[in-house]
Amino acid sequence: MLDNMRSTSLAIFAILTMIFVLQGCVSTSTIREELGDLKNLNVPASWRNSSVVLLEYTTDLQFIVDSEGNRVKEVETKWYRVNNLNDTDAQYISVPEQTFFETPVKIAAEAYYPDGSSWTLVQSKIRQHEMKFSDNVIHQFFVPKYQQDTLIKVEVQREYTRPEFVGRYNLGDVFPVVKRTITLSYPDNVTLVNGVENIEDAECETSIIVEDGFRTHSITAKNVVNFQEKDRTQYPEEYYALFHVSFPPKGKESYTWKELGNHYLNLSNEPFTTTKEIDQLASTIPDNTPTGEKITQAFSTVINKIRYHFNSRGGYAFYPREASEVLKNGFGDCKELTTILKSMFDGTNIASYPVLISTWGNEQLVLNYPSLTGFNHMVLAVETGDGDLRILDGTHSWANSRSSYYASVGRKAFILEPDNSRIDVIGRAEDYENRVVTSSTIEKGEDGRWVIRGEIHLLGYPALRFYESLQSSSRKDEIHMAGKMLKSGFDIFAEDIGVKKATADEAVIVYLAGFDENNVSLGKGGFKLNTPGLFQLDVEYQVTDKLGKVYLPEFQQEDTWIIPFVPSKTELPQINTSLAISVWEVTGNSVQRKYFQNESKMSISSDTVLNWDSYLGELKNSVVWR
Repeated sequence: MLDNMRSTSLAIFAILTMIFVLQGCVSTSTIREELGDLKNLNVPASWRNSSVVLLEYTTDLQFIVDSEGNRVKEVETKWYRVNNLNDTDAQYISVPEQTFFETPVKIAAEAYYPDGSSWTLVQSKIRQHEMKFSDNVIHQFFVPKYQQDTLIKVEVQREYTRPEFVGRYNLGDVFPVVKRTITLSYPDNVTLVNGVENIEDAECETSIIVEDGFRTHSITAKNVVNFQEKDRTQYPEEYYALFHVSFPPKGKESYTWKELGNHYLNLSNEPFTTTKEIDQLASTIPDNTPTGEKITQAFSTVINKIRYHFNSRGGYAFYPREASEVLKNGFGDCKELTTILKSMFDGTNIASYPVLISTWGNEQLVLNYPSLTGFNHMVLAVETGDGDLRILDGTHSWANSRSSYYASVGRKAFILEPDNSRIDVIGRAEDYENRVVTSSTIEKGEDGRWVIRGEIHLLGYPALRFYESLQSSSRKDEIHMAGKMLKSGFDIFAEDIGVKKATADEAVIVYLAGFDENNVSLGKGGFKLNTPGLFQLDVEYQVTDKLGKVYLPEFQQEDTWIIPFVPSKTELPQINTSLAISVWEVTGNSVQRKYFQNESKMSISSDTVLNWDSYLGELKNSVVWR
């Protein structure tokens, strides 16, 4: 009997061995074919300088309807090719995981070397790093024997349990992509709003197949250039090719913005309820106080009592803690500062609404695809009693209730109001100010040198930025901060600096600088007119293939130069450039030049950067002396 059992075991072992061998042969054969296909892909010659190229990048999405809550399964596969060793971009691979709305990720990786050898990732070699005060986990691993022409395959499997927080997929990557494919599969009785935006510059094909009760969308793009969002445009969602899906948290149909707003408010219903402690805080503001003053006092009370601190563990990256807990802790993030502000206004019978936005340089919402993905900031909209909404941002603790929203001007906003959630754009209030006024006199100093004696007034937003920089610095040294501002914002290397005033509304800096050191060439000689670069958002001028909407702050600037001699070069009394007017006033042996913006030309449009470049070019031809 033992012999029979032994014979049977040997037979089973032989069969299993044969199965494993056959499986191994199939797997090896498939890999060889895949490697051969990848090596035959045509990589544009212009990408040779990129350290890494993505030969193939696929994202497979499956939407699952579940009565307990819908889910999305995602499989992302990337095939990297090491182009050169100028950098080691693909040697250390990081995979983020958001534990709040996804199950633990599964990671597989392989590498195939030019000499025919290969490497397979061992799971024990993956290191996990939990980010501080966050539900985010970073999985990291190292690819050994990193060398040119190595092919690296990385596959990441995810399952999202809160699909309303996902739904946006870039066709591009930080590396150039030869072939990009996205597929979305879901039951045919489900209605999902989805689509591809900004594909004008991409070689892209789309298809829909309905088979066996499932609908599958497929998007394939070729030769997608790499992107760097914050360097390329302030509106990446309107520049880069993106696949959007509005995944509903429950049911078989995508939510509207109104429905999504109700859903979010239900998620965070408890935090916005008033408590005894909040009522006591609100009672410090007398009932007969005018609405505007109530708003000012409430904002001041909160920012003086609650400090900004980010702690999102437990899902609080997406909805806030209860206001009473925030008050007890003495700290909170943007959502929690908004929560306690709202609770205070509820206690004083002033209507207010949480507002979700994304900050500058990050992808904003796209109106056609309702989703909670992409939002990274919350502010509060308060009814002022005259039909307007005032935006309050509690994270700007150095600001006041009139100016705390300045950094969010121009951003699309998701206003959360029960049964009336809607999309709007944060605009400028009537008292908004963003102005720089400078005056400079060129004179002979006591030692006989030519010097510039100047004064710079920062009003509104520029003053707030200077003041916040000063308060958040470790030195809190006005002179040091003013010197940095003069260098970075005005190219002025001052010998002597004084700060007459520094508040969140106004700053006044005076300086003395050697004129020769500031005689900055503009191509044909002359000194440089003051352009407050410190107060403009960064704009990359080298983008010529396509321009999304680019935001330039509509600051007002006026510069006055007083020069004790007539310039050697004759100029017109008034020069009208595309964005500014320059006026000369000659009296006797001195000349005064005033430069101010032509505000009618300072519109936010797709060609603003081109106009700005053109304007700078025109100024270069306008010199003071030779």
